[in-house]
Amino acid sequence: MENEVVSKLELKVLGGKGPDKTKYIVNVANQFCGDRKILLFSLETPKKLLKPNYNLQESDNIMVIDMLTKIEEIKSYLAIEKPNYLLIDSIQLLKTDKEFVNVQDKIKYILDTLYNHIEEYNVNILVSDYLAEEETPDKYSSDAYSKSDQIWCIIDNVITRLK
Repeated sequence: MENEVVSKLELKVLGGKGPDKTKYIVNVANQFCGDRKILLFSLETPKKLLKPNYNLQESDNIMVIDMLTKIEEIKSYLAIEKPNYLLIDSIQLLKTDKEFVNVQDKIKYILDTLYNHIEEYNVNILVSDYLAEEETPDKYSSDAYSKSDQIWCIIDNVITRLK
């Protein structure tokens, strides 16, 4: 997945259980921060724990936001910071201005909103998605994930491309 992250502007989803997805998101930030600007919304892990727990590099090119954020607010961060990469860990923790009856509708709204930002802000987007213990990767075939250009799933340190 590393080489494909830089290939073209896309919306990618990384599903997974436990800390593997956070570790992967941090690895992407570390890999690309040398010559690219990274905006990382770390909604699961406080900023102060990213370095000791996940080895996040200190770099002027990585901006970490660790407060709960509404999807509608991300647009202003993109306009001001102009990152090459927007990384979000995890989509379930993003808030919205809208109320939703079910989680899948909320996920679809968030992914559709992010998809619209790709061309407007010339940004690659990688979003992690928590795969609950009782869930299987089949959940990513639902309509909620239809705007995703790529979907990957990481379970027990094994990453598999689903789309």
